[in-house]
Amino acid sequence: MMTALRLKQEALALEMYFPKRCMFRNIGESNPYLDFGIKSTVLGRVYRAKISLDHFPYSCPDVYITEPSYLKMRDGTPLQRTDHHYHILGGGNNGETKLCHYSAQNWDSSIALYYVVLKAKIWIEAYEGHLLTGNTIDYYVKQYK
Repeated sequence: MMTALRLKQEALALEMYFPKRCMFRNIGESNPYLDFGIKSTVLGRVYRAKISLDHFPYSCPDVYITEPSYLKMRDGTPLQRTDHHYHILGGGNNGETKLCHYSAQNWDSSIALYYVVLKAKIWIEAYEGHLLTGNTIDYYVKQYK
């Protein structure tokens, strides 16, 4: 569980870089998460996502695109299966798409939620690039270790 000081620091950073787009939910309860919205620059669409905070910052948090649900690839295939070319770790029961943003072995508790949200934004921009061109998300997002 996140300390009160860490929560305050995370909230300040998110408000600075993603003003009025992030809201902490269920803090101090079961299933805490960060709910946020991102508008793409490629197609101008709005996406809603959440970051599970159950074990944050001590383990890599799960990140889901929650709206629109049941994302599809350019050819209409559902984007619900694990696929490293699309940086996907499967899908949820309600049509969420689980993103791969950091590997568990590269996770460090000093990584701020700001960076996780930023990686989700990059994934969204790459996803829309895929919708326009058919290139995989991996084509747009290069992994560095």
